[in-house]
Amino acid sequence: SGLPVVATPAGGVADHLRDGHNGLAFAPHDVAACAAAMRRLVTDPALARQLRTAARATAESLGWEAELDRLDAAYRAVLSAPRAA
Repeated sequence: SGLPVVATPAGGVADHLRDGHNGLAFAPHDVAACAAAMRRLVTDPALARQLRTAARATAESLGWEAELDRLDAAYRAVLSAPRAA
């Protein structure tokens, strides 16, 4: 959706959220930290743009098309490898 990510690093989010790179992380149940992270995005538009761009790149790298490209490359590598005699 083109928005920066503000989330707790829990569950599947923890695998992909890099605090300060593609989103802002805060501890679970820490409402004040969540509010502070959102406030940072409002008061620092450059940071919000950088996080938004990186978050989109992360999401695109995890999409079906990217996954199919990786699978295709893996199959091609196996099929082009020399065969044992």
